[in-house]
Amino acid sequence: MTLRDMMARHARGPLTSLAHMGELVTHIAAGTNVEREIRCGVNRLEVEPSGPGVREIGRLRAILDIPNDATIGLTSVSAGDRFVLAMRIGGTAKACRLKRTISKDEGMIVVEVEE
Repeated sequence: MTLRDMMARHARGPLTSLAHMGELVTHIAAGTNVEREIRCGVNRLEVEPSGPGVREIGRLRAILDIPNDATIGLTSVSAGDRFVLAMRIGGTAKACRLKRTISKDEGMIVVEVEE
């Protein structure tokens, strides 16, 4: 076995495993209190004003990239689903509501959530 083969063999697991992707987020399906931890990418969005000329800030929002997989992610989301995550890095985890589903394909479900 060459050094190149050994490096590829050792790197294969961590680099291709979806278990290392993103943060732990708790999903609560609509109409139930069943909690399930999933790993997903979290993109926290900048806080925007709630309207033109308004000095109040809007709600905190985030985009979640969820693997479309029954084992490590979700296979579907629906209106009323909640996700428990920290909306600010290092902050306290809070329940957020599903605002909209941005896209869904065989590999990923992309949703927007807000406090």
